[in-house]
Amino acid sequence: VSPRDLVRANAAIDPDRLSLGQVLRIPERRAVEAPAVRTAQAPAAAENDGYLVADGDNLWRIARRFGVTVAGLKKANSGVRPDRLKPGQRLNIPEAENVQASSADRPEPGQTVTAADGATSYAVAGGDTPWTVAKRFGVSVEHLLAANAGINPRRLQIGQMLAIPAAETPDVAKGRELRQDAAAVRVPIAKGDNLWTLARRYGLRVDDLMAANQGLDPLRLEIGRELVIPSHEAAKAERERRDAAVEVSLRQDGSVRVYNVADGDTLWNLSRRFGVSVERILDANDDVHPDRLEIGQVLQIPASVVASARF
Repeated sequence: VSPRDLVRANAAIDPDRLSLGQVLRIPERRAVEAPAVRTAQAPAAAENDGYLVADGDNLWRIARRFGVTVAGLKKANSGVRPDRLKPGQRLNIPEAENVQASSADRPEPGQTVTAADGATSYAVAGGDTPWTVAKRFGVSVEHLLAANAGINPRRLQIGQMLAIPAAETPDVAKGRELRQDAAAVRVPIAKGDNLWTLARRYGLRVDDLMAANQGLDPLRLEIGRELVIPSHEAAKAERERRDAAVEVSLRQDGSVRVYNVADGDTLWNLSRRFGVSVERILDANDDVHPDRLEIGQVLQIPASVVASARF
């Protein structure tokens, strides 16, 4: 049987990562086998039953798997967003177009491949991380990971092909960020979001988001919950106000320092500000409810840690 037929019969299996003992389905042998290299011809509709996208797939990998070009694959699936493939999504596979898949065709690590339609792929080189690749191509890490759903960002492999999304235009980038003079907006938490990525997306600090969202647990974000995203101007003013409050209300008192809770304070951002863990603050304040700080409430901050705090 041909490699193409074997791959079709095992659609959920990654042909580049077979494991010892893995079971493969072997399709029936055709009466006449197709040659390894074929000239372009009209797609055989009866033969093309489509392909179900698997976790970790991107257009470059699927095109290589079936011996077609990315441009041909996109043409056969008009309306499909290359950076938004979903597991289980069905794609039409066109006939091979004078393509012979071989190891010689595989890009070298660090090489960039650009298809006729402008789609760009990159072969991971030693030392690459999603951040270095994103910086190299002028895209955000979030967009890079979205275009390569299913990859493990902590375990990129040398030679692994990454789909590179188009770089954002200034207008698009501006639309994704909060304008500096804009009023606060509410944004629903999406799957995969965390405070660091959200803060980076809107040009803010994690502390800014914590201050604007009272009682928020940074380790347990709920999908669909709306977060208040403050404007840059408001966030800066709030930081200055909190820092001023620290300087005014913080005083030396024996083995601890006393701090008066200000509007927007949480145990998490106070622990960050003073370089002390939330647990140590709670140990020094037995009667404090971590989710119900009140403005003006007095907290005891361990002095041994506060001594090195920077404002």
